[in-house]
Amino acid sequence: IKEAYRAYIKYATRSRSGFENWDQVEQRLRGQYNVRQLFWLGDANVWCQKSRPESLKLRILTGAHSPSRFRVRGPYANMPKFASDYNCPLGSAMNPVQKCAVW
Repeated sequence: IKEAYRAYIKYATRSRSGFENWDQVEQRLRGQYNVRQLFWLGDANVWCQKSRPESLKLRILTGAHSPSRFRVRGPYANMPKFASDYNCPLGSAMNPVQKCAVW
């Protein structure tokens, strides 16, 4: 997600004209989400799902991957860019004081 974010921001700032109707999109989003926040929403949307407790328990016991909500909350909470893009207060659930990073 770090590399995808960097690539998105690099592309957006380098070739702003490449985004058709960029100014119109930003105008419509004003007061709702900015373009950086949309990146996070778009990525998190991939993991959206609703599970019954029984199904979730089975998935945890037999699956190789963590449940969807942890595949979003864990990485995002440890990324300073997410916290700054959403203005999360330091020490909140999505901006803990101590963060971990793999690289």
